[in-house]
Amino acid sequence: MSYKRLNLNGTWQIAPGNRIPENWKYQVPVPALVDVAIPRFDWQKSDYFFYRKEFTFHRTDDSRTIFLELEQVKYGTEIWLNGEFVGGDIPCYTRQEFDVTAFVKPGQNVLVVRVGQKSTLPPESAVGNDFEKLSFIPGIWGDVWIHVYGSGRVAWCRILPDLNTGKISVHVEIENLREKTHSFRAEFRVQEKGTGKPASETVQQQLEISGNSISSLDFQMALPDFQPWSPESPFLYQFVLTLSDEQGVSHIREILFGMREFRIRGGRFYLNGKRRVLLGSNIAFHRMLSDPKRGTLPWHKSWIRRALAEIPREHNLFFF
Repeated sequence: MSYKRLNLNGTWQIAPGNRIPENWKYQVPVPALVDVAIPRFDWQKSDYFFYRKEFTFHRTDDSRTIFLELEQVKYGTEIWLNGEFVGGDIPCYTRQEFDVTAFVKPGQNVLVVRVGQKSTLPPESAVGNDFEKLSFIPGIWGDVWIHVYGSGRVAWCRILPDLNTGKISVHVEIENLREKTHSFRAEFRVQEKGTGKPASETVQQQLEISGNSISSLDFQMALPDFQPWSPESPFLYQFVLTLSDEQGVSHIREILFGMREFRIRGGRFYLNGKRRVLLGSNIAFHRMLSDPKRGTLPWHKSWIRRALAEIPREHNLFFF
């Protein structure tokens, strides 16, 4: 059985209040913020908001491990799945994830996510502050996924390009999700993002990982005849890691990267060994979210590409 992931983006139900409601009168797109709910309600009058989503899960193998991933949520979460409390977390700009293996059932499932106002976060939250920001609007503002893993997964991966050698240095952390020691085969390859053309040889590695632990790998891969990344030619590669166990593919992780090197020498900036004058300014994306007319535009790829890349480039700006 292969690794799968289910995207839960789309239309969710939503309700303001301090407890899970019996009736759901409003709908809201995910990802977005609570102020675009239909019909509209005064989001400033409630401390908490409950999101609800039904999804169908075809569970054919009880050996799978299932995680819920919320890429970004403001501000703080509590999670219920099929009426049972799963947990909660407080990151607002990085992902939250929860092991929901024990809560998912075959067939129809009901996921409820509570989010809160910024004021409901505990003091230890790293939410930050911005005195020029007009409002702090809550919501599930990142993608939502259900991941179905095998006995292991890629917990972390870092890629560092070296233009002098034409190689990348890769650091990978692989997690054994089982209680007992498990064997894995990891396969690594690099391809061009645009064409899918292979850019490296395929590397394979056998691993033996103790139960409920993480094992690290550090290695290099050569990219012959690579194309450097620059603002004028933002050429990207895709690193593909396939992790397998005796039952099949346990996890697939894909990471985009560019072959570039940025350094500061003598107070000057250098990209790929050439001095660059940094032309640009600060674009405060989260201040745009306070604009009542922005709707769901920040989650449209064509709009955000135009706002953050194409328009600045037309004015010779490329650094933010």
